[in-house]
Parts: sequence; structure tokens; C-alpha cells
Amino acid sequence: MGGMLAGVYAGLYPERIKSLTMVCPAGISMPRKSALLKMLEDSGRNLLLAHTADDLVEMNNHLSYDPRKIPHVFLNMIASEREKQLPVLEKIVHDSLQNPTVLEDLLPDIRAKTLVMWGKHDQVLDVSTGAAI
Repeated sequence: MGGMLAGVYAGLYPERIKSLTMVCPAGISMPRKSALLKMLEDSGRNLLLAHTADDLVEMNNHLSYDPRKIPHVFLNMIASEREKQLPVLEKIVHDSLQNPTVLEDLLPDIRAKTLVMWGKHDQVLDVSTGAAI
């Protein structure tokens, strides 16, 4: 979400931005569906909204290229914080789904030197999405 938010800000306020880095930004057309998007369409589940220890383990296993075991004490702390953040996360996801190309629409307005990075095994946003940039 951070890459999309940074890009949208740079498109809306280009005079305020000198340089921009976006890592796997959402808000761009996705020629090939990612594993996460397929799961969302098939089951309605969005692992990006994980907020229990069990959901975080599942999110880590599905979305990490080389998932590592996270100690349970850390899972509980992360889950507690994500539970507090859930209303904001849900709003961001909801708004993003209402306008899935919000960043793509603003790309012509970005004037800053921009670095875009993408993981070739990204499970959230397929690397094919980067072609639009």
C-alpha cells in the first residue's frame, strides 16, 4: 500500500516531490492475476487484513517467497497492533478496490525521478503490473 500512497501523493502534488521510490505499488492494472487477487475473488478472503496470530502465519506462508517461522510471542504482538489498525486498513483496501487504477491514472502527472522495485515472485501484485509504469 505504501508504494501506491507515495505515487498518488506524487501525482497529486508533483511540485512537492523531488524523488520517489515505489516498491510493488498497487493502483495499477494487473495483466496477470496474482495469487492474492485470485484468493480474494475465489473466497473473499484478503490476507493483507490478517489480524490474528493464525491469519498472520497464513499470510506469511502465502505471501513470502521464503517464509520463515515467526516466534509466537511476536505473532501475538503483531496481531494485537494489526487489530487496532484494522479499521484503517479496511478503509484503505475498500477505497483501493473502488478505484483499482488510481495510481495508473496519475502516472502522467508524476514529474519526480522515480525508482520502481518489484519482486519477481511477488504474490500480492503480479510483476506484470510493472509494465504499465
